[in-house]
Amino acid sequence: MLGHGLQVTGRLKGTRPDVLISLSNGEEALIDITASNSIGHIFNKAGNWTKQKKIVYVAESYYPSINFDNPSSTKSLTKEEEEQARKRAEKVALNNEEAEAMKRERTIERYTEDQNKLLELLKIYYNKCIEKGRREVWREGNRDVSGLKTVGVSVKEFDTENKKLDMERILWEDYVKGKGNESAPPSIDVDNRRQSLERKIAYLC
Repeated sequence: MLGHGLQVTGRLKGTRPDVLISLSNGEEALIDITASNSIGHIFNKAGNWTKQKKIVYVAESYYPSINFDNPSSTKSLTKEEEEQARKRAEKVALNNEEAEAMKRERTIERYTEDQNKLLELLKIYYNKCIEKGRREVWREGNRDVSGLKTVGVSVKEFDTENKKLDMERILWEDYVKGKGNESAPPSIDVDNRRQSLERKIAYLC
């Protein structure tokens, strides 16, 4: 059985859909009522309406924009004006998709750069341990191993006594799959891991 709510608050952060329709399978649809001059603005709404898994349908119901200087001049949109409005909405959607793609590309670049730096520091620390005769063994469950995994680096074996080093980057696709979203590790977490390794290296120098 379908249900609906009007001016729903709390469903999405920072936004209030005019109409929320609850579908029988647990999914939802959102409808925004807007003036014709604002058609397409749902793509810029807070809460990211079009990127929610449970929200399978998003639409705008529009009315002619009102000329408040002369309200009586407000008329229904012609077919040509409706087509122009539709094209504006499509352009907004396309621009948003391109912006999202660029943002995702920058996020992956940053993630990869952070991984490479951490792998480089790990190798330096490993070699320094061997050079100084320091016994260091990291395995699954080790605090350093767990901390590095949260920022995209998998250390399978770090054993300076038996001279075994097995580490790799966690691919972006696998990393986000494990998290359930496409956000990169927080910069503070990456910095903490990097600074920890730099302190270990400095101690041996």
